[in-house]
Amino acid sequence: MKPPRSPHSDFQSRLRISYELSDGMELADGVTTFSMQITPIGGFPELGPDR
Repeated sequence: MKPPRSPHSDFQSRLRISYELSDGMELADGVTTFSMQITPIGGFPELGPDR
């Protein structure tokens, strides 16, 4: 079952938030933080949305 259209846009919003939080760091550091924050902040819709 595919959830309504919310997961994708919501997921992207959370990605943007993570990216902005990492923006002040150096590129390599920011990328690492960015990748690590994806799961705790948004989770992956395929694995089961928070809402």
